[in-house]
Amino acid sequence: FSTKDLGVEECLISKERRLRVTHHIEKLPERDKKLITLRYFHDKTLRDIVKNELQVDGSWVTRLHSAALSSLRDKLERDCLF
Repeated sequence: FSTKDLGVEECLISKERRLRVTHHIEKLPERDKKLITLRYFHDKTLRDIVKNELQVDGSWVTRLHSAALSSLRDKLERDCLF
């Protein structure tokens, strides 16, 4: 492989990863999906999310965020094993 080919291969792998992540985000419960989407695709802080989007306490959104990431991570790990 040339360096140029390796760049194309890395680009395709990156695109595939993004598609897998997006697919699994869509399968999350609505609140988790909203939290992850706002945080990572719309660059909102957890504070902004609490204040403007979710009607939960600030410490609770941190727990929700951790649980949503854990659930997403588990789904992605299972996806890669099969």
